[in-house]
Amino acid sequence: MLSYVIKKFVASESVFFMNIKSMFNLIEYDRKNSLLKYLNFILLILFLWVIFVNTSYYIEKIIFGEHENFYDLKLIYNSLNDALEGRNTYKIFPPYFDQPTTSIPPYIINIIKNFGYLEFSSFTKIFIFLEVIAIFFLFFYSYKMFPLKEIKFSYPFIYFYSFNFSLGLAGTIVGNIAVLLYSIVGIALVSLYKEKILIFSILIFIVSCFKFYLLIFFFLPILIYGFKIIKYIVPFLILICFVNLLSYIDNPNLYQSWIELLQIQVSRSPDNPWVGSDITQSFASLINIFGKYFDIYLYPSAVISNLFWSILTITSFLSIFFIYHKKRKLNENERLKILSVGIITIFLFYPRVLSFDLFLVVPVYYFLVKEIQFSNKKNINSLTKFFLFLFFLCVLDFIF
Repeated sequence: MLSYVIKKFVASESVFFMNIKSMFNLIEYDRKNSLLKYLNFILLILFLWVIFVNTSYYIEKIIFGEHENFYDLKLIYNSLNDALEGRNTYKIFPPYFDQPTTSIPPYIINIIKNFGYLEFSSFTKIFIFLEVIAIFFLFFYSYKMFPLKEIKFSYPFIYFYSFNFSLGLAGTIVGNIAVLLYSIVGIALVSLYKEKILIFSILIFIVSCFKFYLLIFFFLPILIYGFKIIKYIVPFLILICFVNLLSYIDNPNLYQSWIELLQIQVSRSPDNPWVGSDITQSFASLINIFGKYFDIYLYPSAVISNLFWSILTITSFLSIFFIYHKKRKLNENERLKILSVGIITIFLFYPRVLSFDLFLVVPVYYFLVKEIQFSNKKNINSLTKFFLFLFFLCVLDFIF
């Protein structure tokens, strides 16, 4: 009886169901193989459950709860007021985690500090307006670059409901500027894909002025076009160093306080809530778990963690460059595949990876899982893709 109900449900042709179901058609299977067909059905049900749970949480905590919306935005607003009144907005004291503040560089704060004269409600409205534009740019990046017709109706659901609402709704409600910065990076990636290197470099320079570790995206044009492209990159690297130098000369104490704040935020310790989920933190966490198994405290020092990150990052980036870089001119399909590998690699080694940093990863992940042939055997290939989608859509949601 249960099998009959499942078959009827899978065979239904409702528009809503077909639109959601289309995202799972990336998993090809022999129609005679009922196991993979049912696995597709299970994947769909689990993702719909994720949507239901996250929507319920959103209604309970965000709409009817006592959740403080635009919390991160309020930190930026307070920093603008600090700048207007000549206070050092970056100065915090132990315990550091009870004194959150923005990590936007002092030269950016000084440029936009006049927005602090606005009421917070007006400041929030401006941010919401920019968010709407940013989300449009993110969708433009996703649909423009990645030929994923199978998920054209489903991508918004993935974007707004996956990762425990950390993307989409939650990522924008807290007022984090990541959605703005990554929308610019998304347009930069489209420009790079279209061989507009100068536009790409300008846009990455702009976002790097807000978060300097976004400079890591300058790896992508080198991966695709080779070291000859450095002539477009070096001037912007020099320029951002010059901007920081001027900021230091203008107010050494303020600049030093900002550097100290960044050091606190990226410090490797088991109880640091600001540390992300990058590969270095995974390395540190594994060592810590191993130590607990033997009832001893083991946690790598900052020197060891940074050395681990530097060696592994340089080795991996060079390896990927020599494996994937072609001396000949690439066609659009080849360029997209190599660019996708590069984006995934960047976020693997990206310092302080947080859920907000995954805006650009969603379409890349789907594209690569679709394109990669994991096995010559069709069923094994489909089963592998099923578990990769299951992990991405459902398992990671509970992790974040």
